[in-house]
Amino acid sequence: MPNQFGDDFKFSKIIENRIREGIRNGLTIAVIHDSIMHLNEAPNSKQTFYKIYGEVIADERARFQSRLGQKANDILDNPDHPGHTKILELALRAKAGWNPSVKIEEKTDDSADENLDAISALMLKLGKEVPKELAKE
Repeated sequence: MPNQFGDDFKFSKIIENRIREGIRNGLTIAVIHDSIMHLNEAPNSKQTFYKIYGEVIADERARFQSRLGQKANDILDNPDHPGHTKILELALRAKAGWNPSVKIEEKTDDSADENLDAISALMLKLGKEVPKELAKE
């Protein structure tokens, strides 16, 4: 019998529970879909799967991410927690775009030529005299 989407599949509480369990366990939707294919109520196509169970998927993903965020906040609020720095690093990478391999190095040079612009510095290295209008004081 066709359901509200015109397909022969109806909403199944068994499949809903498998979706929720799979998302809580970190499975991808493709893996969850593949794992339920042996059930008679399972939609064959992912498109139909999303049509019927899209709200369930969105709801459980939101719940899962909320639980993860709360746990991360609990750890961050306790600096003595052993995972504090790792969870902070993960949050910075995922939400703030931080990358530990990108480093900004500032060079402090106290030599006399730090006040010269690039052209003046090049002229000095080539052994040329720097005109007074290019020289900075």
